[in-house]
Amino acid sequence: MWRAAKCTYLAAWEKELMKIRAISEGAYRHLIGILIRGRDKFVADLLKKECTCRKFQMTGLPCPHAVSAINCAKDDIRKYVASCYTKAAYVACYTP
Repeated sequence: MWRAAKCTYLAAWEKELMKIRAISEGAYRHLIGILIRGRDKFVADLLKKECTCRKFQMTGLPCPHAVSAINCAKDDIRKYVASCYTKAAYVACYTP
């Protein structure tokens, strides 16, 4: 993991992450969830559908940090949206 943390180029970082993924999927998911913006550090836990910025939990929609982690994992973003935002839930609310 330390090699990935020391990488200065995106391609090198991705290469190191693929090595980590081959060893441990859990460690890989943890690392892709960590995003650093300036001095703030937010951790998006995709399995729990949570982020330390709390927007993910409060809205039921992935926050920008979670979206970045989801895109990095090449996963489907629709799996992370709360069920209350689905068409089926909308129709159920307004069907007599």
